[in-house]
Amino acid sequence: MTILNLTQHRASNAQKNEGVIDLPERTRGELLKLLTFDEIPTKEVIEERARRISKLAKQTINELNLNEVGFMVGGAPFLMPALTEELKKLGKPLFAFSKRVTKEEVMSDGSTKKISIFKHEGFIEV
Repeated sequence: MTILNLTQHRASNAQKNEGVIDLPERTRGELLKLLTFDEIPTKEVIEERARRISKLAKQTINELNLNEVGFMVGGAPFLMPALTEELKKLGKPLFAFSKRVTKEEVMSDGSTKKISIFKHEGFIEV
C-alpha cells in the first residue's frame, strides 16, 4: 500500500520505508495552506478544507496511478474528524505512532543538553 503524506511535515526515512510518499511539490504548497489556520475556523471552513485536501489526494492518486492507498494525517485536531471522513471515501486514513526517545549529552561546561527524538513505530488506522 502507498501512503500519501497529508501532514505539514515531510515523511521521515522510517515512514518512507513503510510506503509513505510526500505529495509532489506543486501540490504540497497548496496542502500546507489548507492545513494552516490563522483564525478560528467555522464548521463550514473546516468541512471545505477537508474536501479540498481530499481532492488533492484524489488528484495525486490519479496522477501516480495508485491502487491501494492510505493517508498519513495529522495536524489541527478540529480538522481531523472531517478530513478522515472525506478520506475514507478514497482509502485508509492513518495516524503515525511515534515514540519519544530522550538523549542527554554532557556539555564541556558541565551542563546537560537534553534532546528528544521522535522515532516512527507504525500507523494507527482510524
